[in-house]
Amino acid sequence: MPIILKDKIKPVAARLYPAHGDWSLDIDFAPFDVEVDGKFERFEYPFRGEAVELKTDDPMVFVGQTLDFPRNPEDGYIDGSVYFHHAHNPVDITRLTFAQDAGGSLRLAVDSTWVMSFEQSDFEDFDLSFEVPLTISRK
Repeated sequence: MPIILKDKIKPVAARLYPAHGDWSLDIDFAPFDVEVDGKFERFEYPFRGEAVELKTDDPMVFVGQTLDFPRNPEDGYIDGSVYFHHAHNPVDITRLTFAQDAGGSLRLAVDSTWVMSFEQSDFEDFDLSFEVPLTISRK
């Protein structure tokens, strides 16, 4: 029977920062335990995404906008994964929506596809959309 993680994943913070001529995106999640083969394993690592092609030095220009990205392996995809169960599990980020709340804090809405079966594990693949506070470091 496949193990379902989708309902347990709770994003808590995101960081967008310059790296290697493009941008990188990290998303932290609240840690939780999952039973795998009779043992509990901790889900505690962030999503790490590289090669986020924004074509700007200031992502603040995207506040109020939505950017779509292709899935791996199409050109322009965000090269991202989550480390869990001794493997880097691919996560395709297909949409980012930048917003600012009434207090002026940045928010990021994310549409994603988690390919948890990539390493032939018992985990089920799933789509996940969520919103998370965002911090941006400028180039």
